[in-house]
Amino acid sequence: MTKVHSHKWEQLGYAAPFKFVCLIELPSKAVQEHNPMAAQGQWANVHKVCEALGLSGVGSCDICGTGLMNNFVCRDANGKHFVVGSDCVQKLRDTKLVTKVQKAEAERQRRIQLAKAEAKREEARKLFSAELELQRVRNGGLTDIEVIRKAEDDRRKAAADERAAKYSVENAWLVKVIDQQSGDFCIDMTRKLETTALEDFSPRQIDILRDIFAKNHDGRTRRNSKKYETGCDIFDEHTGCEEDKAMIAEALARQQDNPKRWMNGVDYAGKEGFGVPQSIKIADIMEDEDVTISEAIQLFRNRKQG
Repeated sequence: MTKVHSHKWEQLGYAAPFKFVCLIELPSKAVQEHNPMAAQGQWANVHKVCEALGLSGVGSCDICGTGLMNNFVCRDANGKHFVVGSDCVQKLRDTKLVTKVQKAEAERQRRIQLAKAEAKREEARKLFSAELELQRVRNGGLTDIEVIRKAEDDRRKAAADERAAKYSVENAWLVKVIDQQSGDFCIDMTRKLETTALEDFSPRQIDILRDIFAKNHDGRTRRNSKKYETGCDIFDEHTGCEEDKAMIAEALARQQDNPKRWMNGVDYAGKEGFGVPQSIKIADIMEDEDVTISEAIQLFRNRKQG
């Protein structure tokens, strides 16, 4: 007589084939000790799943009796649900069932790693918050970075106040006239004159301001009149335009080797918004250092900041 071999699962009354249903995780000891409320919620969910699947209980393997924290629920051909551990599943050598159980275990491990990572992030957040609180106590309510930012803001404000105090006096002769005129340009120029040196205005802005001043410095007058010419002379005297012309003449005399390149540098710097004296200095840097005009502008800015 041929001997029929049956698997242990079948010997215990379960009918093949078997299908994996779900994984039921029991609350860990750490969760039960440190977060009883969370553990209680997990237990409630476990009982709800067991009731839905008709399981009498979980926590031990229905095949070998080994205690389980991770209960893999399977269903046999008759629709009966039972609980096994991963080792018993491996012994069954059912490839499909093993694969699904391994996938569920991998997902469980992934959740564990995510939970650990989140716990680390939360711990780092707590440490960071504690450090910020210590800084606030030490700095009178401000963090270290806020102290640095406040110092920088104070420095900028002090510099702005210093500029305003300086140029509101230095440019008062021009502000007095421009401030009386209407239009957005005059409003913008009045504000700029109160905080900025005239040499930092563009050539085009200087030309317009000169024209407005000449026509309005002594009541309104027309262009090319005697009063207008007098106004232009006063403007040029204040802004140093006569000195600019002399500087250009002197600089041209020093640039006999390549005057065209130098003049192109002056013109380019002017188009970039630099005044005549600054444009000349930039062109000089370009020639002296044998660099491009763009590099000369950057060098000029660096030296000015230094």
